[in-house]
Amino acid sequence: MKAEVTQQRSLLEMSKLDAELSRIAHRATHLPQREAYERIKAEHGAASDRVATVRIAVEDLDAQVSRFESEIEAVQQLAWVGIPPSPALDKAAHANQGTQHEARRHRIESRVDPRDWLRGRAA
Repeated sequence: MKAEVTQQRSLLEMSKLDAELSRIAHRATHLPQREAYERIKAEHGAASDRVATVRIAVEDLDAQVSRFESEIEAVQQLAWVGIPPSPALDKAAHANQGTQHEARRHRIESRVDPRDWLRGRAA
């Protein structure tokens, strides 16, 4: 190299500093804490999605409860006045009762030993 000694030393020092700066930059982007942060951030996002799904389900259930309560109130008011409920309301109530009956039967059957349940069914 045909440069003065002071310039050569300066270039050597500058290349050492540049290499050190590159190492520091690499370490800063690959810290274990950053990896943990990214993992936790992803878990938080997934949990937020699950919370949103549950909120939607709760809102749907609240709407159903409100609808059922208004139907019940309408039938009770008709019964109080002495007017029999319409066939449409009776049909809807019967369909809902059948669904509730199936759900209740399923819960009861799921508590019974399957062998006992099968013996009772075969008899």
